[in-house]
Amino acid sequence: MSKSVAVSRPAKRRQKTAGFSLLEVLIAMAVISLALLALSRTGGGVPLQMSSLEERTLAQWVAQNAISELRLRERFPPPGSREGREEMGQRNWSWRAQIQNTDDPNMRRIDVSVYIDGQNEATAAHTGFVGRF
Repeated sequence: MSKSVAVSRPAKRRQKTAGFSLLEVLIAMAVISLALLALSRTGGGVPLQMSSLEERTLAQWVAQNAISELRLRERFPPPGSREGREEMGQRNWSWRAQIQNTDDPNMRRIDVSVYIDGQNEATAAHTGFVGRF
């Protein structure tokens, strides 16, 4: 007896594969690269921002010191301008104060601008008042 074996053709079926398509992978890589680029730019600017913040803080302290010195040296300073120099934070600073009258005859306004030596642009500006007691 001979056995006959029926050979069947493999059924054409669409098999679903688990995983991502090439397009999905490319889109994900593009999104990740944009996020990393943004983070690197943000992180790269931190040292520069810290340096600028330090300069402005020191300049504010110089301005406050200048106003205090003017108050102590001249009880009720006459209107006009004053200049000075100071060392703070291992840097040399210069300041210019403009003293003005106010609507109250017993009060004067003091506007101080602070510069890092050799620069023409003010690093900080501060305003104070002094009164006649």
